Amino acid sequence: MITRRRSLRLSKPTAKSEFPGSPSRRGRTPRRRPGGSHRAVLIAGVATFLTGLVYPPIVAEAFTGWTLPISNSYLSEYSARSMPFSMWFRILDATAGSLAVVAAVAFLAVARNAQWSRLHRLYGWLLLAFGAGTICDAILPLDCAVVQDWCAEMEFQGRLSIEHDIHVVTSSIATGSAMACALAVVVLWWWRPRGPRPSVVAMVIASASVAANVWFLVAYVVLDQVAGVAQRANVTLFALLLMVVGFPVVRNRRAIYYGPSETLRLTVH
Repeated sequence: MITRRRSLRLSKPTAKSEFPGSPSRRGRTPRRRPGGSHRAVLIAGVATFLTGLVYPPIVAEAFTGWTLPISNSYLSEYSARSMPFSMWFRILDATAGSLAVVAAVAFLAVARNAQWSRLHRLYGWLLLAFGAGTICDAILPLDCAVVQDWCAEMEFQGRLSIEHDIHVVTSSIATGSAMACALAVVVLWWWRPRGPRPSVVAMVIASASVAANVWFLVAYVVLDQVAGVAQRANVTLFALLLMVVGFPVVRNRRAIYYGPSETLRLTVH
């Protein structure tokens, strides 16, 4: 009886001592237990998709009747205090920035629990910086549209508020972070590190977004011009990139594995 009791006691931990990935009795490999929750993945995917849906002000610009010239004006000039639809554009920026912050926080939480690569975490921090910069753009708008002669004269004379000057910094942070996010998507597709891999569609859109941003920077820094078309193309492509990245996460969230050795392939069919 003693031997029998010992054998029963020893048999229980043996049945429970199967490690993730070890073959089961039927010869099947059990599913690896996720290191992060499906809820966090869902939040990251939905927030990323909605950020791309809300962020581009192209539709709002068309609604205003293109009151500013497209070729030599910034999109942020529509949010200037002197513009008639300033509050609406600022609400869109604040909403998009808040959604980007939520998406970044959820993405970083999953990336940490899932032990994804450092590049994935860098992408999350860049997305967080983009969201914070966009929120600051909404809180600290321009005083007036610089494309207008009277506003440019006041800016040259230094008669505008400090918020007007700070907006240039926050807008640069948002633009630079967006470009870095797009560049990270391209590197993630080519490098194939441990963790999610973007789709080919996302890589192509990210490459086009980076090219448009480089076009804008060259025109601004080297040629001393305002490439309004390049900026609008960059903003539209980056918004489309966020939607392309976010939608597959929502669609395939229950098929995602969070083990250290798995690779998530977000493919858009």
